Amino acid sequence: MDCSKNRLSSGVDDPDMEVGSVRARPRDVFGISVLLTLLLAILLAMWTVGLEDPHGLSHATPVRAADVPSLEPLYGAVQTPWRSLDWSPDGRQIALTGEADGVTIVEAATGQVAAHWKVPAYTNVIRWSPDGSHLAVGGWTGIVGPGWVYVYTAEGFLERSWEAHSREVGGLAWAPNGTWLATAANARFAIWEAGTGVLVRRVLNASVWGEAADWSPDGHYLAFDAVGGPSIYDAITGGPVFISPSKETLDVRPPAWSHAGDRIASSNLVGCTRVVTRDGTSVWSYDMPSSGSCDDTWFTRRPSWSPSDDLLAVPTSPGIRVFDAATGTLLRVLAFPVGDYGPSTVIGNYAPGDSRDIDV
Repeated sequence: MDCSKNRLSSGVDDPDMEVGSVRARPRDVFGISVLLTLLLAILLAMWTVGLEDPHGLSHATPVRAADVPSLEPLYGAVQTPWRSLDWSPDGRQIALTGEADGVTIVEAATGQVAAHWKVPAYTNVIRWSPDGSHLAVGGWTGIVGPGWVYVYTAEGFLERSWEAHSREVGGLAWAPNGTWLATAANARFAIWEAGTGVLVRRVLNASVWGEAADWSPDGHYLAFDAVGGPSIYDAITGGPVFISPSKETLDVRPPAWSHAGDRIASSNLVGCTRVVTRDGTSVWSYDMPSSGSCDDTWFTRRPSWSPSDDLLAVPTSPGIRVFDAATGTLLRVLAFPVGDYGPSTVIGNYAPGDSRDIDV
């Protein structure tokens, strides 16, 4: 009996162990399922990041002067209307416009087109609002006017538009707080309420040319470009702070304030690049070497400062000229493989291994 009881108890114990082992299996399966799910989520996240940021731009360190010789293109050709482009405040997208091309939004990391819409006008300039929620476009209807402003949401919905000048709008800039818009046309500029289009102030004979504008980072000043350099105005009173001595009326490009707000870079149709302080004092000037003066035919476009203000990139006919922003030393020219045509603006639209860079 005792033996049978022992056998019985052992028989009972064994099934209990088996039951216990069976009960452990679902826990094992569950744990494996969790691990597989986590692994799948990680792989999906890596795949998504790879699509959104294949070049790792979100973690890239700012370019320094020492990095310029090793700059390489990121991706192939993208649509680049020749008039204007602007980076979104978060750096993820680039807005482009020009002539009758409407507005195109491309992903900065890949060059893929994210959105495109038409504008009921010929366009000169496009600018993101400081918070990235809106885009302002300046242009014209008719032959040379009137000039119009169009304000879109970032998704392309037209919220408002208004006739701003009798001539085409050549320059447009948001105030740093996003409440005002400055526009420039011929020798006039105006300030508008961005949310309503209501005129705040209009200044006549603002500068010799005045078809290009940029707001200082602190919102106190407005710069309007001319061949001799930018003219600077008090944004609150409209009074002049510095007037460019140039009397020429050749084509000019928008000026660009440094991120620190202590300098302004400008360029013009005939190829000159200049940097001045906010009171108009010259820091340096670069003239195309073929003539040694500003009387040349090298097309330039709006300059662009690096985030640290150490470098200045200027689109020109031969390519993007990269300068030491402190001294004006030309570090390198990034050329484009687009036949006889130079780049219209600062964006990487050349193919890997085919940049035909000009080292200087």
